[in-house]
Amino acid sequence: MQQNMVKCFALISRQIQVVSEQQAAQIRDLTDSVNSMKSTVGSSLAALSASINVQNALQAKANATSAQLVGDMNYMRTLADNAEVRRRNNC
Repeated sequence: MQQNMVKCFALISRQIQVVSEQQAAQIRDLTDSVNSMKSTVGSSLAALSASINVQNALQAKANATSAQLVGDMNYMRTLADNAEVRRRNNC
């Protein structure tokens, strides 16, 4: 009876070891998958963030009043006029 118990305990130990090794392999696979997903999600979030920033900038410009747009146009015209005057004076 003692020999049978030793054989059974050895068999049970071996089964526990095999299950433990299988679980360790599954954990490694899951860890690799999670790490792969992290990098993919990270790059996707960066692209999404950039897209949202562009959209917000466009929305801010769309919300500009016509008076602000005329002011911007006048400022650009003044810069162009000043550049033309400097060009004429340097010739």
